[in-house]
Amino acid sequence: MLENLIEHWLDSIGERGYQAAFLQMLIGEGHTIMHSTRHNAMELGKDIITIGPDGIPCGFQLKGNPGGRLTLNQYREISSQLKELVEYPLKYPGIPEGPHRCFLVTNGEVEEEVQRSISDFNESLKSRGFDSKQKIEIISRGQILSWAIKYSHNFWPNDFSIHENIIKMYNVDGKSLPELDNISSALDIILSITVKDEGRNKISFERSLISSALYISFCIRNYVRRKNHTAIAACWVTLMAFYAGALERYAFSPSKNLQRSFDVAREAFFSAILDLFDEVERRSEAVRSNAGSSDFDINRIYLQSGGLSDRYLWNARALKTLSLLSLLDIEDKRADSKFRLSSQQRDSLKNFLSPEHTKIEIWGEAAIPQVLTYCFGMWIKDASQRPDLLIFDIINWIVSENKNRNYSFPPYYNIDDCLRMKLKSALNLNGKDLSTEIQSKSSFFAEGLLHCFVRSNLKSLAKAIWPEITRISHNAFYPESSWAFCLWRVPRGKNTSRQMPFPYNWSDIQQEASNIETPHVPSLLRADPLILLAFIIFHPHRSIPEVLRYLHFAICGTWFLPSAIPEDENKLKYSYR
Repeated sequence: MLENLIEHWLDSIGERGYQAAFLQMLIGEGHTIMHSTRHNAMELGKDIITIGPDGIPCGFQLKGNPGGRLTLNQYREISSQLKELVEYPLKYPGIPEGPHRCFLVTNGEVEEEVQRSISDFNESLKSRGFDSKQKIEIISRGQILSWAIKYSHNFWPNDFSIHENIIKMYNVDGKSLPELDNISSALDIILSITVKDEGRNKISFERSLISSALYISFCIRNYVRRKNHTAIAACWVTLMAFYAGALERYAFSPSKNLQRSFDVAREAFFSAILDLFDEVERRSEAVRSNAGSSDFDINRIYLQSGGLSDRYLWNARALKTLSLLSLLDIEDKRADSKFRLSSQQRDSLKNFLSPEHTKIEIWGEAAIPQVLTYCFGMWIKDASQRPDLLIFDIINWIVSENKNRNYSFPPYYNIDDCLRMKLKSALNLNGKDLSTEIQSKSSFFAEGLLHCFVRSNLKSLAKAIWPEITRISHNAFYPESSWAFCLWRVPRGKNTSRQMPFPYNWSDIQQEASNIETPHVPSLLRADPLILLAFIIFHPHRSIPEVLRYLHFAICGTWFLPSAIPEDENKLKYSYR
């Protein structure tokens, strides 16, 4: 059955759909990934540049021929690029000088006429004195399929639930967000996290990382076809969190192959956000052209059908988009980032993220990580107190919800749950009254947000809201082990509830705010604050206070506290201002 599922995937996607999976297979075959272009072809047609297991540089050009053949006409369209790929040296940082290998990759078959033409070209290279390594080699459907089966079938557990899960993902329409709880369950099985494989060694562990990445590639097939960039990003960031959890579970030292697999997933994640940014730019231009400069409203790009649901959902779509583009903005300014926007893209992104074009509407506590991400992105550009005051606004929202409604929707409730409750009486909707399940006067975010705000030393504002803060129960759930942080559902953990004292010494709460330890977070995830932040956007119920405190420190660095600024190597990688 697995072979049929993989064939179905391979025969239904273009080169963008199989590129990330192909990169993982190359890692399994011993390649070191040096570069992978985001779009179909970069300069001289090199989509992927690697150093092979024998130390020889390799250039790959990918073509998409799902369920078909690479024809002679199609080959002629790219023959000039292939010619340059073979004849020109591979110029890229870290690539040694000397002969290199060149590959034409397609997920279809290759017509005999194309094979003959390539053979003739290779003979001409030989007659002109080129090194024997410099020729066009073909990797077609059969080889890709063989590798995909090798890295899936051989290292997946014999668990039918994974196959069932893939079938389910093949049948989604690709328009909405994926069910991350199902994806989490499958990754848990593939990586043997909850049920530890005591016989797993480092080699089989690294191969399981590739297997899990292939599983994600299979799952996102319909989202790729629908160009649902947000859903694609959600799947890749979930995989990276599971890499971190698996490494913690098996206590292996991080290897080069682990880092390579993580980097490929990270690149796929940010590529999805870049694609989202491209779409936003195109829609913005369309709206601008239709509306004219006088009444241009950037928010109209979210209003597609004009139906009742859009009235309530467009703000949620806008907020999710703002949070992901804010991540991109921060990544662009990271000192050692591989993603660099053009000056035109930066101007466009700056305009789009401008507070003048932004309306923040919090629909539940699950939306708070999205608002925080926008706030952190604002901190890069705005040296005023505006970012700090936005954190204060979020705290105020929590207080108001608990005061007016007697509760705020916890992070375990998604946008659909919250809207159903808000519209239940107005639209006479059937269904369970979720408010009976929610603890009154409580919050999962207020404590962590308060600690972040205290670092700004705006004592008068904190003092003004303190009486209301003391009336709220500050809840948190802590996994028993740090490796379980990545799981959607944790097998064992501890629920805590805290009531803030009244009165409380300012110095005491400053001391609490100075704590940046994250004992419940896998070290690999802590080492990449942006990916940790992205993870809680899609898994908001993992936004425990220690995570909020650490992210605020690692990304923003605000520290108007009596204690010395802590040393943290992960923070030093960032140069936002």
